[in-house]
Amino acid sequence: MCLLFHELGHAIHDLVAKTAYARFHGTAIADDICEAPSQMLERWCWTKKPLQRLSRHYSTLSPGYHAHWRSNDEVKSTTGPAEQLPDHLIEALLRSKNVNAALFHLRALWLSAFDLLIHTPQDRDTTEATDLTRLYNTMQQEIMGIDCPEDPHWSHGQAQFSHLMGSYDASYYGYL
Repeated sequence: MCLLFHELGHAIHDLVAKTAYARFHGTAIADDICEAPSQMLERWCWTKKPLQRLSRHYSTLSPGYHAHWRSNDEVKSTTGPAEQLPDHLIEALLRSKNVNAALFHLRALWLSAFDLLIHTPQDRDTTEATDLTRLYNTMQQEIMGIDCPEDPHWSHGQAQFSHLMGSYDASYYGYL
């Protein structure tokens, strides 16, 4: 759900931006600040009222969905399900919000450090001599504390790290 709100934050930023030049409209600004509106909106979804308003049991959307829910063998209720999440479930969601926060931030730290390191080389020779796969996997193991296979080329995760290129280079730290 947070990702939905994060991306919605980018869309809203683009819709309400007022700029003199199209080049600087919406998210076409410095990468480290373009994440701010999205991150603010994704935090908003972790409050009770938005969670209640956004929640909806699928069976309340149409008579056909209700009939499908009712046809489930496990349904023993004579009444329908609660239309929205009950307070006790929302409170449980809110209490669990930060369960994986440390892992999320360690991952962002690892990827940010890798991003900055490869985009600030000492010189051309160092760049050419850098084994990106070894560096990526070693940094993952050191920062995340994840036991990885002994072979330093076990994964080529940097090839899927799209933020490294496309004008976002050396800016991943904005997520932290």
